[in-house]
Parts: sequence; structure tokens; C-alpha cells
Amino acid sequence: MTTAYNKCLESKDNLGCNSNIAVGAPTTLCAKSGHCPGALLQDNVIGNNKAYYIPNHSTANKILEFSSLKNVENNETAADKKYQLPFTFSTGSAIVSDNHLYCVKYSTFELVKFNMETSSVVVTKALPQAGINPCSAYSYRDRCWYNQIDLAQDKTGLWAIYATPQSGGKIVLSKLNPDDLSVNVTYHTDIVKNKVGHAFMRCGKLYTTNQYSGPVVLNHIFDPITGITKSISILLYASTTYYVDYNPRTQKLYAWITKNKHTQATFSILQLHTA
Repeated sequence: MTTAYNKCLESKDNLGCNSNIAVGAPTTLCAKSGHCPGALLQDNVIGNNKAYYIPNHSTANKILEFSSLKNVENNETAADKKYQLPFTFSTGSAIVSDNHLYCVKYSTFELVKFNMETSSVVVTKALPQAGINPCSAYSYRDRCWYNQIDLAQDKTGLWAIYATPQSGGKIVLSKLNPDDLSVNVTYHTDIVKNKVGHAFMRCGKLYTTNQYSGPVVLNHIFDPITGITKSISILLYASTTYYVDYNPRTQKLYAWITKNKHTQATFSILQLHTA
């Protein structure tokens, strides 16, 4: 176990690790345009208010930066800054950490670390054992070829979530070195990847949701240290979501919700106290 993981487990009052949780009501964004498909991110490490919006539902090569979440709009002219990348990446694979974008080149095995201050690629690294086919993706209906490799970050570090032909389509977790994107350690789960809608890491554990349809429910927690999968039932949202990710700094879930209009939302993690 890592030192960070141990410290997290030792703190009984640390919301970041207690799995006895509920999910709060969504705070919806994009108030002006009311239509913001894509992904919404904030830096997982640096404590500023900046928000990053990827304005495309599946693949993208640009990111819009806004001064805060409340200013996010599907409007390039309203953005404070625009990042143009020299490649196309999978929208749902992306995270921002310490002023770097980590993502996956679309329809490839290549992981990318992109410096947002210098607008330059720092490193690319192949994850060749990962499958890039519908059997290795989340259950995205006709969009099942997206997100074969998903990236996530929690208090314990940077992770790749994927499936391989050797795993029979079950989710594989690899802990990555954030500097060179090499694999430090790999864990195998018993959760079939194309039977879940989304997945994210939270304090060393993998959380998944039910298949791609509403209502959206957190349904599994996998602990890579013990190898145990626990079934849960925590309602996230009453309608379909296309994208769910967790930010360990803000301790919020970020999602693209589709009820009425396509928009972005954040969900607070709520602590449930037991007697």
C-alpha cells in the first residue's frame, strides 16, 4: 500500500475515503447556452477555481478554459483561453492534474501527457495490452467504441481503467507513473467493462455505475488491495449520464447529464453517519 493510501484509511473523518456515502443533488452549469455536451474538468491537484470544458461528446482536439465553473459555456468566445492540441483524443478519457492534461489518443493505445502552460506534449506512452474494440469499452449503446481506455486520478495517484483480450473483457486497473506514464502495478477485477456505464477511482478503490441508461446508480466498489468486489446501490442521477468522473481535490463527481437539455453538472459526495 502507498503511504497516501494508508493515511487516507487511518482518518475516520476523511470524507475522501469513507465508502458509506450518498450523492447530493446536481449543481447544473452552462446556464446561458443550456446545451453543453462533452466533459467538464477541474485540476485534481492545484487549488484554483479554473474549469476546463471539452466541447465534444466523443472526440476532441481542443479545450476551453474558464475562470470558474459558473462561467462555463459552450462558446469559444466566452472562454478565457483555448488550448489546441496536435492530435485528437477521447473526451471521456481526459483529466487535468498539476497544469497537465492526461488523455488517450482516439482509437489508439497511446497515453499522452500534455503541458497546458507550454501547450506541448511532454510524453506519450503505449498501453499495448489494452483492447480497443467494443468489448473493451463502456456500455455506450451505438457509441461503444469510445473510451476503451479511461484515465482517472484519486488521492493515491494516476490510474488507467481498461480491458484486455486476456482478461475476457473484465476491467483491468494499472497504476501509472505520472512522469513517464509507465505502469507501476496492475490489478485484475471481476467486473465486465462493457456491462458498466462509467468508472472512476476514489481513494484507491474503483467505483462503477450500472449500464448506460437512466437512472444512474453506483453499483460496484472494487478494492485492488484485497481483490474484493462489493455490490452497492447508490443513486447518482435519475436520468442518463454520458460521462462521470471524480475529482479528489474538490471531492465532487462531474457528469454530463442529458435530461431535457444536454448540460454539465457537479455532484457533492455526502457523508452518511452510522450509529
